[in-house]
Amino acid sequence: MLAILVVAVLTTGVHAASTPTEVDTKTFDSLMGAEYTVSFGESTKQLRVDIENPTDRTLNTTYSFDVDGWEYSRSTFTLKPDESRHQAYNITDGIRVEQDVHSIHLVTAGGSAQFEFNRTYSTLNPANVPVPKITDIEVDTGTARGNESTVAYVTVENPSKNVYVSHVVGYTQETAATSSMANPLPGTSETVTLELLEPIGSEVQGEIRLFMGQPNETEGALEQVEFSGAAGSETEYEQEVYEPFSLDGPNGGYSYGGSGSEGVPEDIPLLGAGVLGVVLLGGVWWWRR
Repeated sequence: MLAILVVAVLTTGVHAASTPTEVDTKTFDSLMGAEYTVSFGESTKQLRVDIENPTDRTLNTTYSFDVDGWEYSRSTFTLKPDESRHQAYNITDGIRVEQDVHSIHLVTAGGSAQFEFNRTYSTLNPANVPVPKITDIEVDTGTARGNESTVAYVTVENPSKNVYVSHVVGYTQETAATSSMANPLPGTSETVTLELLEPIGSEVQGEIRLFMGQPNETEGALEQVEFSGAAGSETEYEQEVYEPFSLDGPNGGYSYGGSGSEGVPEDIPLLGAGVLGVVLLGGVWWWRR
């Protein structure tokens, strides 16, 4: 009797876990007569496009779709009579991480399909949604403002299909709030230069933050990395827990003190002026031109 109860409980558990995936399906005909069936599964983030030519003539058809307002894919087909095509996409890499409401819009001549779902993502823990990230840091001797200086080359990669404007801010033992914008196109990387105040050839220790939005909030924060290196040698770096910071007060209200450095209390307000404030405002102006 006990064995029967155990089997019943296990069977019930398996049945509850295998809830069918909810899929939304739209059907329509293109202007030339191709039949479209478009399906989207919210839990799997899978978009499936089935196209069939029910006519007795050859058809040309083109469709494109965007995810969260950015074009994701465009395809053109030539279909013989009674021929069909099937394509599937995982649209996770097209989701804009800072939005709460997400949309997929597919369109062809004569018809369209629209899907929408609600999901809030954390920029620090975005599940499978790709966001900009630091992929390399190199301390070297370079040129900053026309002068030979110690610099940090920071490479930011954008694995998403979206365009993100992110900000790179560095702190070292001798340098406070050196900053630059990083704007790599989808699927590319960009290397920015941070001017450092350490003597040329010296060992440099510091940390670099990558974020979107405002630096004194975790919303929009992407990554914090501690690094150590000198020109002519390999720079070592490792990821840290992200600490919000502010531009208010002496040295921007924050100073690097080595591993485990003390951050700024969360109640310190963000200063609208200062070096980074100018950079942020300039970045927004440039992006909206």
